[in-house]
Amino acid sequence: MIVSLLTRLVLSGAAPCPSRLAEIHAKLVAIMRERLQVHCKRLPSVAAAWVAQGREGAEDAEAAAAVEPSDFAKALSKEVGTLRRVIVSFLSPTDRRDIFGKVLDLFDAQLAEAFARVEKSAGTGAGRAGGASEDGEGGGPGEANGGHGTRQTAAHIRVDGALLRQTLGSLSNGGDGVRVGDGVRVEDGDGDGAPLLAAYLCRSAEPGAGGEAAESTPVV
Repeated sequence: MIVSLLTRLVLSGAAPCPSRLAEIHAKLVAIMRERLQVHCKRLPSVAAAWVAQGREGAEDAEAAAAVEPSDFAKALSKEVGTLRRVIVSFLSPTDRRDIFGKVLDLFDAQLAEAFARVEKSAGTGAGRAGGASEDGEGGGPGEANGGHGTRQTAAHIRVDGALLRQTLGSLSNGGDGVRVGDGVRVEDGDGDGAPLLAAYLCRSAEPGAGGEAAESTPVV
């Protein structure tokens, strides 16, 4: 559905006037905002499954080795890739930079915040550091189960975050990404287009660090 909708918007005029072009840009960004919101609403239930998986008592090494990108991250990455393919095919580099820049800012801020909320509710992040939830009652569900759920959640966030950073990196430079040979390489802190998400993942990976800092991330 998103392919046909994007294609109709982009091909709606052979040479759209500036106002029509601005409308197309706004609609494309609005589509991606709505899709991001839909996927982010699924994230808490996806994260609950991560905590439950940790409660099953799998060895940490085995659990970490088995972690793959979730359906949440793969589906969102697929939709971003669809946007990129359609836009690169039909719009000028200037238009692409405008649209992709807005989508990058939107996804960067909201994904960093969404992962921080999930991390905290699972008992990691601020909950782990303070041993208490926001209402002052003990740690999150992950802590109540020997820490397996918290570690499993943290592992999934790292894997999902890496995939989404790479996907967002492909939108950098008007959709050209950071290219090396025939592929797209995303380097830490350099041209990946998602500095807030990158900073959150870096903080989250630090021993004793929490996702609480990411909660101040502005929502676009």
